[in-house]
Amino acid sequence: MHNPKKQNQQGFTLVEIAIVLVIIGLLLGGVLKGQELIKNAKIKAAVSDINAYSVALIGYQDRYGDLFINGINAKYVDTSVTSAPNSAQMIKELADRGLISSKAQHALGGNIVIAKQGALGTGTVATLAQSTTSTVSPRAFNWAICYEGITILEDIQALIRTVDGANSDFNNSPKAYETGRARLVNATLTTAPADYAATNSTVCFEI
Repeated sequence: MHNPKKQNQQGFTLVEIAIVLVIIGLLLGGVLKGQELIKNAKIKAAVSDINAYSVALIGYQDRYGDLFINGINAKYVDTSVTSAPNSAQMIKELADRGLISSKAQHALGGNIVIAKQGALGTGTVATLAQSTTSTVSPRAFNWAICYEGITILEDIQALIRTVDGANSDFNNSPKAYETGRARLVNATLTTAPADYAATNSTVCFEI
């Protein structure tokens, strides 16, 4: 017998398939654009925090004196601190004074470290963020805010570009990784290498 239902069973036409593919493309494009916007917002938030720490350190010095010296002399709110201050103690002091909001991590997810060039000790290093290129000036930072754990190269480059300028050069020597106010540094914060590596996933920003 003839089954009329079989005559009505048809596949998708090329036009219908094309429409579905266009819709999928638009959805994927929207998702990717959304991810890009979120990443850009995180970069801007990270840079904004750098400026906030700069203002906080200047404001603290005007009101209370040198933050590092106060820590060594046990002048922090936490009077049990008697040794050289570490990063967490210095950040806590700024937050306790109401100069910054209290946060342990930057917008990209890693730890925030505040460091000062000086005698070796927790929270300080003797040659903070020193460039491997001797012609760079300044070759080493005095005060710096460092963002640890940035394992995506594009994020590091975006941070450096945002702080030091869109024309930052990561190819020719000296490279943007080791020059300017934002520098890629090694795990101990002591040098600014010319290139990114797994052990160089921290960016320090001069204050």
